[in-house]
Amino acid sequence: MVRGTTPTFIIQIEDDVDLTDARNVYVTFEQGLLKITKSGQDIEVSAKEVDVFMSQSETLQFNTGTMNVQHGRPCKRHRV
Repeated sequence: MVRGTTPTFIIQIEDDVDLTDARNVYVTFEQGLLKITKSGQDIEVSAKEVDVFMSQSETLQFNTGTMNVQHGRPCKRHRV
């Protein structure tokens, strides 16, 4: 991710999980004390994929380095 952009994060869902009928899906981005949780209109959910949209103002809150992404399974680390 590049700060100041409007990225879409695409999270692939494991084969044994189907989110088609999921009511509430949340994805949390974390770096130090900063936590941004996305849900509702900020994400699109299909059976095997979750697309998460982040605004320019949200990406500008992160510092250069690594952030954690939590989506129901162990955290994934991404470079900022």
